[in-house]
Amino acid sequence: MKNSFDKKLAVLLAAAMTISLSACSNSDDDKDDNSDKSAVTTTEKATSNDGENETTAPEDSDSEAETEPPKELEPEDPPAEYEIKSPVLEKANEFDLGKLNFYNNTCIYTGDSNDNIDVYDINGKKLLGGGVKLVTQLKYTEDVYTFTKFEGDMTYEGLMDADGNEILSIDEHVGTFESINKRFVKAYIPEGATTNEDEAIYYVTPNQFSITPGNNDTFYKGTVKIYDLENKKFLENTACTFDPRVTVYGDIISFYDADNNTVYVNADDEVLEFDSDFVPVGEDFLIGSKDGKYVVADHSMNEIIATDYNVNNLDNSDYYYIIRDYENSKSGIMSEKGRTIIEPKYDQIYNLSEGYFQYNTGENYGILKADGTELTPADYHIISEPVPGFFTCRTKDNVSSLVDRTGKVLYTESGDDSLYTLDTPYYLSNGEYNYLILGTGEFSLKLKNSGTYLGKNMLYVYQDHVVYDLVTGEKLFEDIDKASMAYGRLCIVKDGKVTVYNVK
Repeated sequence: MKNSFDKKLAVLLAAAMTISLSACSNSDDDKDDNSDKSAVTTTEKATSNDGENETTAPEDSDSEAETEPPKELEPEDPPAEYEIKSPVLEKANEFDLGKLNFYNNTCIYTGDSNDNIDVYDINGKKLLGGGVKLVTQLKYTEDVYTFTKFEGDMTYEGLMDADGNEILSIDEHVGTFESINKRFVKAYIPEGATTNEDEAIYYVTPNQFSITPGNNDTFYKGTVKIYDLENKKFLENTACTFDPRVTVYGDIISFYDADNNTVYVNADDEVLEFDSDFVPVGEDFLIGSKDGKYVVADHSMNEIIATDYNVNNLDNSDYYYIIRDYENSKSGIMSEKGRTIIEPKYDQIYNLSEGYFQYNTGENYGILKADGTELTPADYHIISEPVPGFFTCRTKDNVSSLVDRTGKVLYTESGDDSLYTLDTPYYLSNGEYNYLILGTGEFSLKLKNSGTYLGKNMLYVYQDHVVYDLVTGEKLFEDIDKASMAYGRLCIVKDGKVTVYNVK
């Protein structure tokens, strides 16, 4: 473990003492990015498409890689666009609130210190028999949660679903988890404390905010393994005594071992060997070189296409891939089926959401649709998608606009008015909060007080005791004492009674 840390994992104990867990990782500088000697090496970082992995076009080669003749491409089946829908509520159960509180729109608890905190399930019962100190939703998942318990001086985490059913027991003695994607997580399993930072896999800090280790932090040595949420098992062949840099290609895990060799392990916990001229790309492909062409093959080495363009996966997309014309330094888009759907003509392309991309020409950016339509000119400095279907576009002069999926500008900052888009878009003008109604594209919900975004297109305004549907602007609940999410459900409190709703 070096003195640089790439990640920070925080455990907040329900508004009480804070314990932060930060994984101790070898910095990327300790790894030789050229250690994979494949003819085409573009996938050491699966999410990278910024040119750092650029290679020259492959040489004509007498490679004897055995690939089948190119097969006929399948019909396109692009992912459906995100549909903006009102929440559908279904009453699930009721229980008395008593002394229970809601934490961070995630879980239900009682107590105010480490000694008396206890977390409860969605039915108002002690979770997993009691003793749970914290529950947090696992990143990238919809219904998987970590739960925290103390054993002596140690803090351990397990995994559970939204109903409180154990997925991975606390008895496995995992110190902390780190999400990789919606299927795979890193599990940090401590063997004991250490004073040697170089052998530590993570550290525990009493400080809420910790970027680097401090004098009061405790370091732990041990083992890091990958856990498969789909098959509910550890992949033993991924075990390392250091924190590896991990890349996922569908059901294949890639990481460097202690000798700086690239290791591939599949979901069956089998160590894979690929042709030396091919490396994985994205969910389903291998890419290599043959006869002066880039060759895209499936995981069984069946050739899909041969192309003049290099292929790399697109960050946070399962369907679209970057193609790169290195001769002209231009990027385009290829589909999962192997078709070029946008010819390489842009300096760079980045993913915003499935079917919508950010392209740049020089230093400016615009929004591009999968059919090749430029929804906006390249007039912006920063583009993001805070809410599915709506894009925040900021100029170099720090003037922000909100743009919809058709390219229509819904609002542009002017004067002292400010646009906010962290959870759900609104602008503040003359002390009034103007919230976007997602179904109409208009800022027509005007409030004197700001609200708390509950998720699933719902807004809770505490001072007004109201929950709004942000798709229609209609009130879902009013005259309530409190509203909170817990375990993915909506909890409405009134007169000491908690009513729980499933939200679809």
